[in-house]
Amino acid sequence: DELNRIFLNDLAEICMTLGKRKEALGYINKLALASSGPGKFSSKVASRQAVARIFEMKARYFLQESDFLKAQEYLDKANHYNPANVTTSDVNFKLLKTEALLQWAQGQTEEAGESFQKLVKAYQKHIAYNFVAMSEYEKEQFYYSLKKDFDLFNAFVLDYKAEHPEKLYEQMYDNLLNTKALLLNQTNRKKNKILQSGDQTLITTLQQWENSKAKLAAQYYEKSNASRIDSLQRKIELLEKQLNQASGLFDTMEKSAEWKQVKKILRPGDAAVE
Repeated sequence: DELNRIFLNDLAEICMTLGKRKEALGYINKLALASSGPGKFSSKVASRQAVARIFEMKARYFLQESDFLKAQEYLDKANHYNPANVTTSDVNFKLLKTEALLQWAQGQTEEAGESFQKLVKAYQKHIAYNFVAMSEYEKEQFYYSLKKDFDLFNAFVLDYKAEHPEKLYEQMYDNLLNTKALLLNQTNRKKNKILQSGDQTLITTLQQWENSKAKLAAQYYEKSNASRIDSLQRKIELLEKQLNQASGLFDTMEKSAEWKQVKKILRPGDAAVE
């Protein structure tokens, strides 16, 4: 059942983190067995994501074993099964990170740099569309995952040997600014302001938007047809426009902070240090 699959997944991840690769592979194989067979998942999307997750873990296992050919083989399989219409799932983040690590391990620094930047963009997209609707616990968990991957990106940039690494250094600084912005959590303050405003129409619109976002996430994993999903997405977009016009709730989501914005406000002789 689902609880058993979560348990096996977590055990495999813990063993990989601790370097207990043999035990990790055993749990990955048990997870594959527990995930096989009809009726295990609510939809084809959920089933394909589960297969992609297992293949990605096997790719990481072989990467840790320095068997790069096998790692690439399983990474290709994972990308094949990963649903193309779900671009901001945790599986997608892991695939992009494993791809970057595999390229980095083989000395393919230019390709690794591109993969790391794809990972950063995937996180930015996820933040733009989902962060404001997350619970405080979900935000906290997401922040720690993001920070860990951004720290990995920073380590890569500092190790990067190229004639013109400026673009990566700029991205690294932008990541620091945007991570800080998540901690300041301006959007959450605006949500609280709406809830405390007494404007019942605006409060109802906010609640409808949050409920619609939750329904959309559920429909990706249920047997919902494309027209139902498109209809719900259009409803969400309309609610977002109404909320933004009344409160500016999504202003902070439309653009990410950039180092050039910091540069503009510095006076001669000033410096910004992170």
